[in-house]
Amino acid sequence: MDLIINQEMTDYAHLILPDYKRNMQEALGLAPVTPTGTMAGQYMAFNDKMAFIIPTSGRAAGGETNDVQFNGELKDYVLKPNALKTFIDDEIEVPLAGKGASLLEKAKIANLISQGANGFTVSVFDTIQNATTAVAGKGIWDDASVDPLEEINAGILKIEEQSGISPNVITIAKPMWRTLFKHPKVVKRFPGKVGPLTPELIAMELGQTDMKIEIVSGRGFRSGNLGASGAVTVPFMGNSCHIHYREPNPGPLSASFAATLAESEDMIENVYEYTSADGTRRYFRIAWKLKTVIKSLLLDYRIDKSTAAPAA
Repeated sequence: MDLIINQEMTDYAHLILPDYKRNMQEALGLAPVTPTGTMAGQYMAFNDKMAFIIPTSGRAAGGETNDVQFNGELKDYVLKPNALKTFIDDEIEVPLAGKGASLLEKAKIANLISQGANGFTVSVFDTIQNATTAVAGKGIWDDASVDPLEEINAGILKIEEQSGISPNVITIAKPMWRTLFKHPKVVKRFPGKVGPLTPELIAMELGQTDMKIEIVSGRGFRSGNLGASGAVTVPFMGNSCHIHYREPNPGPLSASFAATLAESEDMIENVYEYTSADGTRRYFRIAWKLKTVIKSLLLDYRIDKSTAAPAA
């Protein structure tokens, strides 16, 4: 099998990638792309308060310049290879497409990127949910006596206490958001407000004007094959609310809750092409190397939507 780079389809893949990255934005909000430039290297984990101590850069007249300090734990990473392929039947599809053969090829590439984006999103949410634990006794937001904003504020204060860093993002599943903005204790905070509450208003009420509240709406098949009886659809992120810190300029050594390590911001590499042994099919293959890592559990506070225990 001779694997070659199809430059025309590579250029097209990079051209349309931003459209699909918008679909991935919910996952990238939790674990933003962090370019590494290399397939293997080290990133910084921040596992205790000492890791967040800021070194001094002051220098006495005539004195030595201080060395840069790393108080966190350096961890090794190797980017995980991912790939998907599709084919065009040169004996059937191409003659039927006629002058539209180029459009057929582009449609195949778009499908590869679309499925890759969906797979990436599920993988990120799985990594996040498996690595974190919801705080016990929280999230009973169907109870009119529970104040969701007080619980969120407790999470903000907890992260500040643990790290000295103020969280700047709330990533919340849509079912939880629907409960939150209609909750009587929340609505009561906005007397005279007409129409639904917005994430911006909630952030202001929390006293966090620079806080972004991002609502995760994606749903998809998580088990079984499409159309199979074992296939079920559930929210990508479950019914969770993550209060967390996201570094505005992410790097392998900067503090953040989570990151998607990748060789470049583009995430994907080239579109490769090869022909089947009988010469009837041309395969297109897209590869990308990524690794989603948790950089600091101290920069995340998770609340899961719960139901009140039945009365005894």
